[in-house]
Amino acid sequence: MHQPASVRTEPAKQTAPLQERYLGVSYWMERVDGDSEHKRVTTDQVFRHDDRLQLNILSNLDGYLYVVNLASTGHSQVLFPHSAVSAGKNLIEANTRYELPPDAHIRFDDTPGEETILVILSPTPLSGIASPPSSEM
Repeated sequence: MHQPASVRTEPAKQTAPLQERYLGVSYWMERVDGDSEHKRVTTDQVFRHDDRLQLNILSNLDGYLYVVNLASTGHSQVLFPHSAVSAGKNLIEANTRYELPPDAHIRFDDTPGEETILVILSPTPLSGIASPPSSEM
């Protein structure tokens, strides 16, 4: 009688869950109309006095988020961290969408010029960023 050859197996190698190597952030702007409807804007969008915007942020990893508006007048304003979110702490969670400013909008004044929004995501807290705003924009 023929005996089957014994089969020798190796234990399966345990692999660690795949870890993201890069800290990345996705962001987009939405214009808010009079009926509070949100519409995503393009990079060539021209805004007018009293236009309202909402900034949306999504990160692939937990990190420390900083958002600063550089106005056409030369003034800057920290939009995040914000006192209305996590008591002003700016650690955000991966794969969670954040709307900034929370419960408010970025509203354009009648000063013409180019606005710049800086979005900074860091694996560690940064120093030198101004304190968070405590009121609506």
